[in-house]
Amino acid sequence: MKIGVSLFPENLGYEGAVEVAMRAEAKGIDEVFTVELGFQNDAVATAMAIAARTERITVGTGIANIYWRHPYSLACAAIAINQVSKGRFILGIGVGHPHLVKAQNIPWRPPVTALRETTEQVRQVFNNAPPEQAAGRAFVDAGDLIPVHWAGVGDQTVRGAGKHADGLMLYLCSGDRFSSIQNAVQNEFEKTHRNLEAFDLSLLIPTFMDQDLESARAAARNFLVPYSAMPVHAKMFRASGFDAEMNAIEARLSNADRDGGMKAISDDMLDAVCLIGDASRIAKGLNKLKERGVRHALIAPRAIDPNNARRDILRTVDAFGEITASK
Repeated sequence: MKIGVSLFPENLGYEGAVEVAMRAEAKGIDEVFTVELGFQNDAVATAMAIAARTERITVGTGIANIYWRHPYSLACAAIAINQVSKGRFILGIGVGHPHLVKAQNIPWRPPVTALRETTEQVRQVFNNAPPEQAAGRAFVDAGDLIPVHWAGVGDQTVRGAGKHADGLMLYLCSGDRFSSIQNAVQNEFEKTHRNLEAFDLSLLIPTFMDQDLESARAAARNFLVPYSAMPVHAKMFRASGFDAEMNAIEARLSNADRDGGMKAISDDMLDAVCLIGDASRIAKGLNKLKERGVRHALIAPRAIDPNNARRDILRTVDAFGEITASK
């Protein structure tokens, strides 16, 4: 199993992200991806900082929001990071959430349409093939082929990634749903005679590591409850078999009872989409995902104590370094 690290920005900062990435590289972890949360941080700038301070580890955006950047600007940034990293960059893109986009008076488009059009324009730059209106103005040569991965959880996005992207980055996805999605991608590839082995299907897994299981679960519930209120994730949780939990969560949140919403998240639901507990328990959870067909895991270390986020994240990276070394 390939193991990478995905870095959320809260209480970490840019220097902290670079420090964690350097530690991950030293520990033999394969990749580091930068998560973008609304307007809290810039995943592309963070990836560049990491690329400049590392030598071996693959660097990627996981993801860069396509609504915040023109595709040509995004492509030029990707080329810059790829050059600095000497070919170690992966461009992960996604659409974020409708309420954030619409709040900026940016027209929302169907995710597959937006991702497909962005991918096409980005590859125009990578291939040094400007559109007709820019004829005579050559783009900077990308040099290497830069993979473009889509982030998505909906069925249409999954099928679209199979047709147009080099990889698909899944998130908050149970092992059973992962297997179902993998089969769906395989079916799409059989229609087009595309090789599934050449397609990178990864799973981002929020990870809460602590010796105190209940403290880790409390942090995971606090993290997960906002996603339960988002329609796209709520639909996915229901598709994963958590109707009872979602009914209870929605009832609590409709009455502004956040604590009640957290309590409605069962231990089974937590364990289905997160890795939680001490290093031994987390390793067992990772093995269960491997048994469900996960071959590329992106661990997202989460802080148990927000006031000591860097400590908690580095501790998790160290643990996964040992897990990677043992495999």
